[in-house]
Amino acid sequence: MNHVCTRVWRNPLLIAAFVCLLSQGYGRLAQADETEAASEDDVEVGELGSLDDDADVPSTRRARGTPRAAPRFVIDPSARVAAAHRFSKDFSGEIYARGQLGAIAEPLTTRSSVAAAGAILNKSIEGFVWSNSIENAQRYRDFYDRHMYDANELATALARSFKLSDPAWTVTPRVSFGYRWASDDRFERSKIELMAPIGYKIGDKTELSLMSRVDWETYTRRPDGRRDVTGYVGAGVKQALTRGVNLNVSLGYESRSSNVPNFSFTRLKLAPQLNLRAEF
Repeated sequence: MNHVCTRVWRNPLLIAAFVCLLSQGYGRLAQADETEAASEDDVEVGELGSLDDDADVPSTRRARGTPRAAPRFVIDPSARVAAAHRFSKDFSGEIYARGQLGAIAEPLTTRSSVAAAGAILNKSIEGFVWSNSIENAQRYRDFYDRHMYDANELATALARSFKLSDPAWTVTPRVSFGYRWASDDRFERSKIELMAPIGYKIGDKTELSLMSRVDWETYTRRPDGRRDVTGYVGAGVKQALTRGVNLNVSLGYESRSSNVPNFSFTRLKLAPQLNLRAEF
């Protein structure tokens, strides 16, 4: 895995973002108690987004070579490590690294994997959270086997959290736009994403969630003019294991419609994610 980490952190865009975060963070004195008591909602809102790796869902073949339908159940485990800092009451940032597997049941086979690192900057404006992010990712076939392509993605998003009649309930509408540059022209694309996750807190350590999301993706350098529309609905639970460590598990139904054959599918997705965050 050393070659994976080396490729990620050699990217000059990520290095620049990392230096910018540190310089702004250490260039400010500690804020007043009002800042220290500020909510972490903007950081959490800034992390919202799909972990979909935009890969196709290759069909497997029977013993005699006849094709069968793409799998209807997928497991996408992932892990994320982050360091976050609040520069002021209205401005926060985060650098992170993540790994993701695309695993398919029956048989349980890893078909793809992702190693990525990035930075997110959040600005609170009159109750809204404006997030801007940059990510560099390397994508591999199977379990970090053959390298497929590199990608750099810039995204901007606007979100706002609303408390419902019961303060334990929140809903966070969010709209985002991103563009990904890829070393393989087939995967370069723009993406518009709309989502509205609903959360319900059970005590201090447990939160239930309902997720609805729609993505529009336009692949800008493919000769076939690929365009995808993907919808997702699901439910999950977020459990704090200890300070700065939580486990998210969600199960949802995902449906993609594409104008290019072999990219359309419907499936159930189980997505466990381990998150570790340190604040400095």
